[in-house]
Amino acid sequence: MNKKTLFIVGVVAIMCSTLFAQLLGDVNGDESITIVDALLTAQFYVGITPVVFDESVADVDASGLINIVDALLMAQYYVGIITEFPGQTETPVPTPVPTPGAYTGYWGTYVDTFGSTVDPPEGTDALVDGVASAAFVMVEEPTPEGDYPYAGMFYNPDPDGEMISITLPVTFTYRSTGNIRFTIGQEVLKDNGQAWGYDLPAVAEWTEITLEEADLSQPSWVATPTPLDLTAVYQLKWEPKMGASGGPASIDVIDLILVLE
Repeated sequence: MNKKTLFIVGVVAIMCSTLFAQLLGDVNGDESITIVDALLTAQFYVGITPVVFDESVADVDASGLINIVDALLMAQYYVGIITEFPGQTETPVPTPVPTPGAYTGYWGTYVDTFGSTVDPPEGTDALVDGVASAAFVMVEEPTPEGDYPYAGMFYNPDPDGEMISITLPVTFTYRSTGNIRFTIGQEVLKDNGQAWGYDLPAVAEWTEITLEEADLSQPSWVATPTPLDLTAVYQLKWEPKMGASGGPASIDVIDLILVLE
């Protein structure tokens, strides 16, 4: 078996704690925290604007406000009652930045000819800087001609688009808007809308999900279920399911873990 993995590498903005301790509370910029800083902060609070006052270091309790509590804390710091401010104890939160991984297959998009749109367009690589992304605008269904709109982002595990055999679970990290359904494309159910899949809840933050076979199902309207065949898989798909009203949806995917037999 081969495991294809895309790793997320976090870029962490590190703030020097020594520098932070020197600057926080030093509102007049004299490189020390004294009763003068406390007085200036109290003046600022009551509406008297000091000639020199650095608001960026005045909120010493990290409350989001500059008020008399900050002035009191500065005075306490000056006389030695406290040795650090509440705002100094907060740890900066790393911001994950996805980076490219080693995929053997390829990412892309597809869309109907009934008026729906997808970005990036068909024939364009959907993987940019390690993030597979697609944004959709779906028309209402059915169309006046009785057609049902469709679109999606896909990953073909085989670079030549051949059928492959996989084992579950499959794991990926995603964020999305609108209704997105993840499906496993198998030959016997190709292009008929009956693929086994899972309805992804819309999430604004990166969220990891692991799907076992028991998590997957065919659409509820399928009258005669077809067994899930993991030995003839041609694509993994993320498809908008916006219902009769249509509308916008989007999906971003990183950190795909897929085991090929």
